[in-house]
Amino acid sequence: MNHNRSFSVSVRPSSKTRARLLIPRATLRFARSDAPSLMPFQYVLDSHRRMARIRMWDVITRAEVMTVRQQLAADPGFTEDFSELIDLQGLTSLDQITANDVRALAASEVERVQRRAFVTRDPVTFGLARMFQSHHSMSREAGEVQVFGTVEEAEAWLVDDRP
Repeated sequence: MNHNRSFSVSVRPSSKTRARLLIPRATLRFARSDAPSLMPFQYVLDSHRRMARIRMWDVITRAEVMTVRQQLAADPGFTEDFSELIDLQGLTSLDQITANDVRALAASEVERVQRRAFVTRDPVTFGLARMFQSHHSMSREAGEVQVFGTVEEAEAWLVDDRP
């Protein structure tokens, strides 16, 4: 396999913008969707770094969070030795996510990972991510969870001193 081959992908990062990416084919795997605008999330698997990058934007519901987790768990490229970087910076509202939803999501065994890093600067989203972290640690699920203010901090934690 030629690891220098690349391909271009159009991604719909939000309802108002479009991005063009040039990514090495051998490294990344995109989630497939026939209607990408219907769900406010995207994930990319970085097999070289053993990392799933999940990005959520606009308004998201518990059902949509469970959908992305189920899609990720079912992806043949995803294994339990992966870590997750969950970028929540594009969310505009979490009004449809309750404390009970966070508790249920933290206890869910849909996809197991070595480490899970949430990225947000919004105080409400940060609080819900910390709530997830607390409930996850109480649920005795494997893997560590941390919350960060930048993607760079999260990436550094995910790749440094991997368990």
